[in-house]
Amino acid sequence: MCAMNPRLLRPLASGFNPLTPSTIEGLELWLDASESSTLTLNATTVSEWRDRRSGSNRKAVQATALNQPDYEPSAIGGKPGVYFPSATWMDTTGDTMGFAQPVTYFVVVKTPASGDGTIFDTDGTGRHVVSYDSVGDQMRMYAGAFVFAFTGDVAPGQDNAMALIFNGASSLAARNGGGLQAVGNTGAIGANSQIKLGAFANDLTQWNGRIAEFLLYNSALQAADVASLMAYARIKWGVA
Repeated sequence: MCAMNPRLLRPLASGFNPLTPSTIEGLELWLDASESSTLTLNATTVSEWRDRRSGSNRKAVQATALNQPDYEPSAIGGKPGVYFPSATWMDTTGDTMGFAQPVTYFVVVKTPASGDGTIFDTDGTGRHVVSYDSVGDQMRMYAGAFVFAFTGDVAPGQDNAMALIFNGASSLAARNGGGLQAVGNTGAIGANSQIKLGAFANDLTQWNGRIAEFLLYNSALQAADVASLMAYARIKWGVA
């Protein structure tokens, strides 16, 4: 009887990893709540969430204790995440991330148990927005115009791994292992310099859900790249 190949016993060690520069080019930001060294806690809340990439000075911060999101040791798939209840959010700092579309966001989140919420926004008037609309269980994308991705497919309190490609009339989205689908014209507004996690730019529309991982790429990822990210999220976070 042949011994099993040891590589097959180490899917995380031998498989896809966003840290490997040659895996997918153009990674601009990587926030990973499962990596405790990237989080600064204020008792049970999060004051700083640092980019996991070596040498990066980018991070998400919230200096005001009252507005800091909660650290949850077991948020998604038994691993840590950051819970953004009402009136909490974080803003990125560091060198600017100002570039035009196309861009790709890959996020692992748990939707709110009830109500609507905004996962993230980019600052200023030229913004990208991804939000959840509980009416019809819809995920919305916006960059000057709203479109709906995964209409009637995203349930309250559900774990989700999503690739969201902002590329004007050629915008695409994928969710939980599914392939990329056309979502219509999100608008032509490019990404601005910083990102707000857990709230709309005006801080009025809160997320009220969990964020476990957030990746930003400065290009429209190909279907094979999205498939690699989905497989990675399935192994790491247990997303269906």
